[in-house]
Amino acid sequence: MYFEAFFFLLRSEASGADQLEENVCKGSNLQVRTNITYSVKNYSIGENMAKMGTAGSRKARHQDPEHCPVEAALNKIGGKWKGLIILRLLVRTRRFNELLRSLPGCTQRMLTNQLRELEADGIVHREVYPEVPPRVEYSLTETGRELMPVIRAMCEWGQKHVQHVEPDFETVLENAA
Repeated sequence: MYFEAFFFLLRSEASGADQLEENVCKGSNLQVRTNITYSVKNYSIGENMAKMGTAGSRKARHQDPEHCPVEAALNKIGGKWKGLIILRLLVRTRRFNELLRSLPGCTQRMLTNQLRELEADGIVHREVYPEVPPRVEYSLTETGRELMPVIRAMCEWGQKHVQHVEPDFETVLENAA
């Protein structure tokens, strides 16, 4: 059986959306047609990067995030993994695979990206040792260590309001070791 695949884009000016019509597996006895409608945003790469934080981590909600200190802080430490990475590094210096094992559900690529952003923001220090095989260790900078009260407050708030248990940050630090 001979198969042909056709892809073409139809512009719908009235709705402002684009419609992609895809004809797949068009042969003598088989024809499958899928219609997908989606909207297209016209941003250049430079505009997208300008709207993101310094390390490209989050899209800014305000024209100038420096006017909102909460947003500026969240641009640096917000996200699913950054707080947990900082918590693990508050306890001690760790190697990459040790960090990865301590964060179930975090992929290698995600951890790499989060560590790069934290390093670019001056929160994490990456030390590369010139040996074979190469050894890389991650630790908190002085700026990163200053986040301890913030992580403590988040931990205690989570214990009190989400887990409904008595706040105990020291136990959390022991478990993160």
